[in-house]
Amino acid sequence: PRIIGKQGSMVSMIKKEADCNIIIGQNGLVWIFGKPANELLAIQTIRKIEHESHLSGLTDKMKEFLEKESKKIR
Repeated sequence: PRIIGKQGSMVSMIKKEADCNIIIGQNGLVWIFGKPANELLAIQTIRKIEHESHLSGLTDKMKEFLEKESKKIR
C-alpha cells in the first residue's frame, strides 16, 4: 500500500520521475518496464519506500529523492 500511495499518488510519482511503466499486482509483485537506468531508479525508490515506510512525510522525501536522482540519469 505504501508503494501505491493514496489513490495511486506514490506510484504515479515514481512512474513520472523515473520515466517508466510500473504495474503492481494484488499479490505484491511489481513489474517495471523502461530503460535500464530508469528501471534502476524505480527499484531504488521502491526499496527506499520499504525501508522508510514507518516514517512520516514519506511522499515528500521520495519526491525529493526522485528529483535529485533523476537529474543524474538525464
